[in-house]
Amino acid sequence: MTERHPENSEWHRELSISYNRVGGALQAQGYVNEALLKYEASKQILVQLCRLVSRNAQTQRDLCVAHGCLGGVYRMQARWDDALKEFKAYKRRMKLLTRRDPANCDWQHELSVAHNCVGSVFHARGWYGEALHEYEEARDIMVALTQGDPENAEWKRDLALAHNCVGKAREGRGELSRAVVEYQQALAVTKGLLALNPANKLWQRDMEEFQCQIEQLTR
Repeated sequence: MTERHPENSEWHRELSISYNRVGGALQAQGYVNEALLKYEASKQILVQLCRLVSRNAQTQRDLCVAHGCLGGVYRMQARWDDALKEFKAYKRRMKLLTRRDPANCDWQHELSVAHNCVGSVFHARGWYGEALHEYEEARDIMVALTQGDPENAEWKRDLALAHNCVGKAREGRGELSRAVVEYQQALAVTKGLLALNPANKLWQRDMEEFQCQIEQLTR
């Protein structure tokens, strides 16, 4: 269909989404290299579309997702340079979107995720200073979002995880007392969530992890 109607941008977008979904299914089944091919095909379509419809925010956001998916697979494979390249593109494009529409909280949240992705690669390579910068950017975005929507439990958990990432980067830098402060913040947020739903197993595991990290550094 897209070959017969190359001018139909919506059909091309749908094709890119299909490639992305197939890539996700392949990745879930462990076919990582095959997933990469599908994610790359999705990205290439979206790169062309973004050149044609540069002001289309949804297409730009789809391209962000494609960069993130590729980066995630490269990170799994420990292909750090490739992962960093894709995650930086993800972050750069999300920044452009949030500048265009700073009131879009979902995009702000995704920008936080992008910062975290970049930080995770720096962290894995032992570049704790660079990781710390990205993690703090992610954390600060989540602080603002949760202040604006204090009932959003998903964002509250993301805030706790952001504090945890900052703590781990500080621990890697040998800043143990400052790491403990971040772990304590993560624990406090998680305790607040558990007060609302004590049976939540995921939050229980988070709390145990944060408590363990605090105990290890304060013995």
